[in-house]
Amino acid sequence: MRKVLAQIVAYVPLGFLRVFLYSKLFSYELHNVSIGYGTYINVRKLIARNSYIGRFNRFRGPVTVILRDGVKIADGNKFIAGEWASEFNKEEIKFIAERSVNITSDHYFDLNGGMVIGEETWVAGRGSQFWTHGAGMAPEPIDIGARCYIGSASRFVQGVVIGDGNLIGIGSVVNKCFKSNSNLIVGVPASIKRKL
Repeated sequence: MRKVLAQIVAYVPLGFLRVFLYSKLFSYELHNVSIGYGTYINVRKLIARNSYIGRFNRFRGPVTVILRDGVKIADGNKFIAGEWASEFNKEEIKFIAERSVNITSDHYFDLNGGMVIGEETWVAGRGSQFWTHGAGMAPEPIDIGARCYIGSASRFVQGVVIGDGNLIGIGSVVNKCFKSNSNLIVGVPASIKRKL
C-alpha cells in the first residue's frame, strides 16, 4: 500500500501538496522543504529542514534519510536500500547529508550499509556511484568528509572513509580509505596525487 501511495504522491501536480501528503501519509518530518515533481519517497523515515529535492528522484528502502539545512539534491538521483539490508545491519540504516551538501543530477547511492556526506560537500557532474555492499560481503557504510568535491562518474566501494577537503577527480575508482585532509585523489584505482 505504501508503494502505491508514494507513487501517487510523487505525481501530484503541486509541490506544496506533495510535501503535505508525504508529511501526513508517511509521517515524514518536513520543514521548509521543496520536493520536485515525480520524486518517489518510500523510506522508513525522512527528516529534512530547509532543503530542496529536485524532480524524478527515488528514495526507497528500510533507511532513515536525514537532510540538514541547505541541502540541495538536483534531478534524477537514486537513493536505494534493499529490504534485505536490515537483516545485516544491527543499527538503523541511515543516509545523512550534512549542512549545505549539494548533489547534482543522475547519481546512484546504494544505501544498504548507510552513508554520511559531510557539510558543504559537492557530488558534482553526473553518473557517480556509491556502493555499500558487494557479493558475499556484509554492507558497510561510506563516510565522506566536509568540503569535499567529487567529480563526475566517480565510483566508491563499501567501507570507504574520505577526510575533509579532498577533491576526487573525474572517473576515479575509490576502493580504499583516504582519511587525511586536503588531497587531490584521482585514478583507477584512486591514489593521492598531491596536497591541496
